[in-house]
Amino acid sequence: MEEKTIFIFDMDDTLVKTPKLEDVIQIKNGKVSSGDQGIDTAMQKMLKSISEVLSNEEDEKNRMKQLAGIGNDAFFVKENDDIVLYFNGKPIDKGVLLNAVQNSSLTPKEKTKILNSLDYKDGKIVLSFFGEFFSTESTVGTEINKDVVDVYEKVKNKMIVTGRSQGIKKGVSYILFNIIGLSEPNFGLHLYDGCNIGKVPGFKADVIIQSIKENGWNEVHFYEDRLDWLNFVEGIVRIEFPDVKFHKHFVDSVK
Repeated sequence: MEEKTIFIFDMDDTLVKTPKLEDVIQIKNGKVSSGDQGIDTAMQKMLKSISEVLSNEEDEKNRMKQLAGIGNDAFFVKENDDIVLYFNGKPIDKGVLLNAVQNSSLTPKEKTKILNSLDYKDGKIVLSFFGEFFSTESTVGTEINKDVVDVYEKVKNKMIVTGRSQGIKKGVSYILFNIIGLSEPNFGLHLYDGCNIGKVPGFKADVIIQSIKENGWNEVHFYEDRLDWLNFVEGIVRIEFPDVKFHKHFVDSVK
């Protein structure tokens, strides 16, 4: 049987290094300023929601502060390599924020979005990667992961499959193939269309399965920086095509 091999590459933190939050987001007087309207709007909306739920925790105190002309605002402070969440002039306690968000009138989706956008480090709540960060081409890294790119440029059959939104494909393509100068993959650049019930890892598995069906690959190499996604995709592909040789390549050199 003819050996037909495809090499499939994730983009963020696989082919290119994702910029750090602190390199993209600037904090001016507690407000987010990234130069990207989508990111700035999302962050200001999140800060407003956090301010509201925390203000409701201490209504009587807050009413007194309001009478005195003192605002109750959540804001960010840049501290070394972290972006720390503050409220009323001091870092927010993790338990207080969690309790306030969970007991608020926010929808379950809004609660999850806020909590997933934050992390806990060295006793403080810090900003973590959030959905809007990956919904714009302005945060696509331009620094390559040389070891993976060397493989990418050497192989014949290749595709890129990323969780970035389909709506920014034109911008992503320009960065990868014009600014960075990668060769275009002969089996396409595939961006997440938001339709798969398995979300991004399910989307990646579907793209790979469809390519196997259309092109008869009997050997697949998949490069990915998320080990859980790598294992998920492998499991799905092996169920659908048990005779296809599936090679996992976990990329952790850019973390």
